[in-house]
Amino acid sequence: MSAAPRIIPFAPANVMPDLYQSYMPFVQGGGIFIPTDESFVLGEKCLLILKIPDRDEISIVSQVVWVTIPGKAQARGSLRGSRWRRGVGLRFTGKEGLQAKVLIDKTLGRHLASSTPTFTF
Repeated sequence: MSAAPRIIPFAPANVMPDLYQSYMPFVQGGGIFIPTDESFVLGEKCLLILKIPDRDEISIVSQVVWVTIPGKAQARGSLRGSRWRRGVGLRFTGKEGLQAKVLIDKTLGRHLASSTPTFTF
């Protein structure tokens, strides 16, 4: 019997810039980067609890696709002037993941084309 997936809450206080800096539209199906000092394993399943202001909470089964290891976050921070942080990138899966991607794309709108650095790009 496998363990229950780790629950990860994410509720950006300010959609711009918090959600913009965390969103990973380049990940197939969409994804989100969560700054954290917790350790994760690539491929690990998680349950992301996403709460965007003025929207219903969405529970999304997600998979770890990005792990920023200690020491690498600051070294990479000089690239493009971004604010790289230690954390984990989650790829959305399932119907709820598709709903989250559509919601985030709609919420961020024209900001998705911005060249402002994010946590991951």
